[in-house]
Amino acid sequence: MRKSSGRVVGQSVKNARVKLSELPDKPLTERTNITLKETVRELSREISGSLGKGYTYKEIADKLVANGVKISSATLSFYHRQTIREGALEKKGTESAFITTSAKAKKAPKQATQKPATPATAAKPGPKVKQVKVVAKPAAKPSKTTGKPEVFKQIEAQNKRRGRPSLKTA
Repeated sequence: MRKSSGRVVGQSVKNARVKLSELPDKPLTERTNITLKETVRELSREISGSLGKGYTYKEIADKLVANGVKISSATLSFYHRQTIREGALEKKGTESAFITTSAKAKKAPKQATQKPATPATAAKPGPKVKQVKVVAKPAAKPSKTTGKPEVFKQIEAQNKRRGRPSLKTA
């Protein structure tokens, strides 16, 4: 067998890129290396159904292990809840629950709806709230005699009373 030179013509790379990008998605049943996350996504309807029938994640994980899917109950629970959060479970239809992340449609943000006021729910006076005005203290200003902020003078006075050395400023 002949060893390759390790070099490729630029046009070959361009052609290969086009051909690879045109490849269709391979059906899940024909794939040999499926991640546990993809497996749980694919089985999410059945897992939800089993949970609805009263089975625990531990019991469902044991059934999956018996059928060749090596997964712990903690991993199953984590991926299943994540799948539900991501909206991979559709409420309608009997199609597979597996949805690739690139195929997810972005949902528009929900707008708050306000109910019209009725006499029973009309605005009632609530507790009175006292309004307080907050005034910020000005920043420490240097004193006219020493050029140090007033705070430093107070600290120096305390240190002097306690017998500590004074603060030195450059």
